Amino acid sequence: MRRFVISMLGIAGLIGCASAPIDEIPLATEAITEPAATKDTTVEPTPTSDSDGRSWLVFLAVPDEDGSLDTLWLVNRDGSDLTALVPNKTVATFELRPGSTTEHAEIAYVAAMPDQDKSMTLKIRSLPEGEIHEVMALSTEPDPVFGGSIGYRSSLAWSPDGRLLAFAGSPDGTSSDVYTYNAETGEIVLRGRITQEWVSAYDLHWSPDGAWLVYGGGDFQGEGAPYLKARWAVNIADNTTTSLPMFHAPDADRFLGWVDDRTFAATWDDPDVNQQACTANIETGAVTTIFNQRFSEAFYVRDHDLWAFSLINEPDSRVTLLSHDEAKTIPTDIGYLWWQPQYDLFFGASYSGNRYTITTDGDIQSLLPDVPSPSDYWPMMPTVSPDGQVWVWTESDLGSSDSTSALYIGQPFEPPRLIDGNYHIVDFRIAPDSSGVVYIGDALYHTAAPDFMLRKIGGVQDIYQGQWEAQWIP
Repeated sequence: MRRFVISMLGIAGLIGCASAPIDEIPLATEAITEPAATKDTTVEPTPTSDSDGRSWLVFLAVPDEDGSLDTLWLVNRDGSDLTALVPNKTVATFELRPGSTTEHAEIAYVAAMPDQDKSMTLKIRSLPEGEIHEVMALSTEPDPVFGGSIGYRSSLAWSPDGRLLAFAGSPDGTSSDVYTYNAETGEIVLRGRITQEWVSAYDLHWSPDGAWLVYGGGDFQGEGAPYLKARWAVNIADNTTTSLPMFHAPDADRFLGWVDDRTFAATWDDPDVNQQACTANIETGAVTTIFNQRFSEAFYVRDHDLWAFSLINEPDSRVTLLSHDEAKTIPTDIGYLWWQPQYDLFFGASYSGNRYTITTDGDIQSLLPDVPSPSDYWPMMPTVSPDGQVWVWTESDLGSSDSTSALYIGQPFEPPRLIDGNYHIVDFRIAPDSSGVVYIGDALYHTAAPDFMLRKIGGVQDIYQGQWEAQWIP
């Protein structure tokens, strides 16, 4: 049986103008309505799985027979036994509990009521047992004044030890709240409350030791939303809250990761200064500027205590590396930059169609100079398997009227092999052991070593044509 804990120490309120300084935002003191009671646990049919316990892929997709119902599916690593885990219901987002395996897994997900797609409920499904436990109603009204973030992909987050699940909700429609659910005891604790209309809690991040929870308040209205308005950090032990004075401009806010257990790295915009990269201390609220130039990409690599920025500013385009107050500048027109931990390298793509690798010391080398880019815009770049042994590429033909894509697979630092060039490819996932690839577009497909023959699984499609929400259960 679950218990509710309502603590006023951890309640954050946004009252009045969204642009008011964070230090002037008072704590909310109004009464708190308990969420709806938990319903009995139900059991769905157990999905078929590989007999040797090989990996499952859990993902969101639309069944072929219903072009509007996005729901939760499971498929074996080899593409067999496609199974609907939540049949005939819309699922907005999901998150695997840490430590999940094919022997026992738990999936937290936000499900919509059949008749109101804005009326959401948090549930947890176990595999392979098939039990579905309803945690609480996240919204009871279709009006998203406070519930704009419910179902957003960053509004669910398990603690590192898998004991607590943080989530956003608006159960009585008067505020946007942050809760934690204890998966061992059933206890639900209110951690934060936002009371300004059209500002919703989202972007949940646990500190590496699980002692603190960071969350944002954002405006989910308009093109390009959400727009961050503020961040808070709540101490899980005593429910006290620290305000973090950070503001937002469209596309400028990113949570980059943790520097240590009490400090995170992020980007934001100060409307009176410039674009910022900074660190924020969640105990003191102190925000320290690291870099304040107009950059297109920013990364923080904790293992090297290294910052990387790409700046497109002809004729002075460059990549800047910062470490221990030392700066290295690399002249280059790289616009896209990302870290590849498998090789301790940055990969970069330039506007001029070139590909590069950059070491942590700033040495830059051409990556696959003999592989042409089919498009006139960005060169194709690889996604690297967890073990670093397989590269997978996709490339869209920007001039094609039917928006077809090509799928390539190759060995590290070698020219790739064309696998499929006839379908629209939305996204893909490489199997944990690098044995194959599952990808989605107008249908679900699978290809595997050694011959990489293409096989259409069918049954589902992705109608949003955006980033595919999919996770492996090893």
